[in-house]
Amino acid sequence: MDSYKVHSDEAYGPEELIKFHGLHLPESARSFTATKWRPRRNLYIPEVYVENKWFKEKIKKKECVHFVRNTDHSESSEEVCCCGNVKSRHVYDKPNITDLEWDEGKHIEEMATDAFGDFAFAGLRNKKAKYVRASNNTYATDLYDMMMNQWKLRMPNLLISVIGGAKDVKMNPRLKKRFSKGLLKAAQSTGAWIITDGCHTGVTKIVGEAVRDFSMGGNSCNNSEIVTIGITTWGTIHKRDSLIRTEKGVSAEYLLDVDHQGNLSCLDNNHSHFILVDDGKQGKYGVKIPLRTKLEKLICGETISKEEFNLKIPIVYLALEGGPGNLDIQDIVCNNQKFTILREDKNGIQDMDVAILQASLKAPQNMDPMGNVNWLKLAVLWNRLDIAKNCVFQSGWNWKPEDLYPMLTFGLIGNKPDFLQLFLDQGVSLQDYVTQKTLSQLYDNIEPHSIFHQKLKTLKKGDGNQGGDILHHVEQVLESLLWKFEKPPYSTKQPRDTRPQSSPSTNGESSPKMEYPIRDLLIWAVVQNRGELAKILWAQVRSASSSRL
Repeated sequence: MDSYKVHSDEAYGPEELIKFHGLHLPESARSFTATKWRPRRNLYIPEVYVENKWFKEKIKKKECVHFVRNTDHSESSEEVCCCGNVKSRHVYDKPNITDLEWDEGKHIEEMATDAFGDFAFAGLRNKKAKYVRASNNTYATDLYDMMMNQWKLRMPNLLISVIGGAKDVKMNPRLKKRFSKGLLKAAQSTGAWIITDGCHTGVTKIVGEAVRDFSMGGNSCNNSEIVTIGITTWGTIHKRDSLIRTEKGVSAEYLLDVDHQGNLSCLDNNHSHFILVDDGKQGKYGVKIPLRTKLEKLICGETISKEEFNLKIPIVYLALEGGPGNLDIQDIVCNNQKFTILREDKNGIQDMDVAILQASLKAPQNMDPMGNVNWLKLAVLWNRLDIAKNCVFQSGWNWKPEDLYPMLTFGLIGNKPDFLQLFLDQGVSLQDYVTQKTLSQLYDNIEPHSIFHQKLKTLKKGDGNQGGDILHHVEQVLESLLWKFEKPPYSTKQPRDTRPQSSPSTNGESSPKMEYPIRDLLIWAVVQNRGELAKILWAQVRSASSSRL
């Protein structure tokens, strides 16, 4: 059953709706609908119809509109145009054009795309991929808008762009296993997008098989899908006609037919999304490169905003090349976030995921303070403790405890106990870290589905105090939960601030400290049922109590 949304019906008249459902509107009825149709305020429109409308308005395809016979293909069984397509494919030919010479600028035109939505690979009905046929003149901004709002993808925390030839790459089984495991571990642990050329051959096929094996091995967390985007040329796809939609919008089915593909290519059946770049011609490879480059550049210009974090999405280019026994993970040549796998080192192989993430952290100024801070932010964002310990804190930079406060706040909000322990080991004092402002920020970002959050929300809404001190409301919630069994830690009359000392906050301003900062942080963890964080904080409470004695 189609999903439905409520839309203003002024954009959807009866003729559009009747056409969508595949019905014929008699001529006599058209005049009636033109005069008698009165839109209702809330009209239920199938969501698939809204999707169709967006794609047909925003995304274009290209078609040759004038057939000029190519004399270089005289041996072909059917006449071939200079655009590379046979005569039978020229369904948009304009008879008024009489030019004798074929001109790409004049004879290829853009029109609404006819291939988009989702399709299933023949024999694999449960495995569907989303796709779109888009003109090579499509704005990268429109494609990114499509990916986020039509395909509903989450913004990536890392972009892994896989490049390499279409020829078969031979890897020994041991190295291939390490490569596959490492690539997908890097992608999943960081929430990355993997971008390839989408074809079932060469490097891309290896990546696709890695995705398949990783998913079948039960490695995916919470059934989360590895986002693998193939950007390839429409005119080089074997059996591409099967991807053209019917009027009723039925999902397409694509047959992976490598044996009969000839000089064309089949789509890889282990990718989740495809952008099929169309220049109106057939058999011309490389058409997708300029648009892919623009799209990757645009994505990497986007900002990841997490609490106090503002980071540009990093990108790493992964290139595979060489013959048997000639691939290397150990000898990676890193330059401006690009690296090439050369050959296998006899002394061992570095973990592939670590190599990828290290390459994405490379910066021209190795000792730049903001560079180091951004590296650490990424490590916390990716939840990669090993990267923080072995790469960031081994860089030689002299870290001050207050430099780590923003990352600690992010780690606490994101429930990353390993990073809490790491920052404590690096010399962070919770006595200095926990201030009134810090605690307020932590409670502002409490789990939205927790009972504590709902009670806080109700209290703030009840007294109209949306921007006041949240600790006053925390006191009230704790009192309602504890009743008379325990005295709540904060004063209900006013926000508690009994210590005159101040501590520098992340923006350089001072903020009042708390009287019992570690206990306050422990309560914050307990009310969210964050056991691992609470254990670490409880150990700190006991340590502080022992030091007083």
